Amino acid sequence: MGSLRNLKTLKLGGNLLRGNIPDEIGNLTKLNSFSLPQNMLSGRIPYSLLNLKELQELELTENNLSMDIPAGIGILTNISILALGKNKFTGGIPSSLQNSKTLETLR
Repeated sequence: MGSLRNLKTLKLGGNLLRGNIPDEIGNLTKLNSFSLPQNMLSGRIPYSLLNLKELQELELTENNLSMDIPAGIGILTNISILALGKNKFTGGIPSSLQNSKTLETLR
């Protein structure tokens, strides 16, 4: 998946995908929409996701993701939709999101 460098939209909701989100996702630097809701993904959100500076929508609701939400998620300066509900995250909402000028929806 990491070799699809021109990919702008990745939406694979409701497909019973299992396992971790691969670190190679950070290679998709043109991605503006990353949506994998209603799957069976586990593990943590990979830190490589913070390389996606064009990302406007991140939706990972209804999975089995755990650990902390990456503290630096606020560096995604184009993010307008952040939907992470119905997972098993620990910790709180990262304070880096307080400075977001583009965030419109937080779920």
